[in-house]
Amino acid sequence: VNTAWKRRFFRISNGSLLWFEEETDVESSRKPKGSLSLAGAEIQEGRPFSSEFGRFPLKLTPAKGAMRVLEAASKKERTQWIEALSEAVLSEHRRLVQGALERQQ
Repeated sequence: VNTAWKRRFFRISNGSLLWFEEETDVESSRKPKGSLSLAGAEIQEGRPFSSEFGRFPLKLTPAKGAMRVLEAASKKERTQWIEALSEAVLSEHRRLVQGALERQQ
């Protein structure tokens, strides 16, 4: 378990959550530091870990791989991220189902 908090900047793109080390990299063509498929992922509010870290955490559990805990700057931002990630998970599910249906025809 990695408990070291690192500041990262995120973007949702093509059914994945991408993260970058620098805010300017998010909108650039730079390669992300990492990515996580949102297909089948579960998103929920997390519980604070301590008074120093985790004040507005959210848990992201992918269908495959380890759970990630992300921290938002505010309660409102956490709610916005949960809504955006949930919508991306639903959109990715619809895309995968549509693709499967098209292959069956």
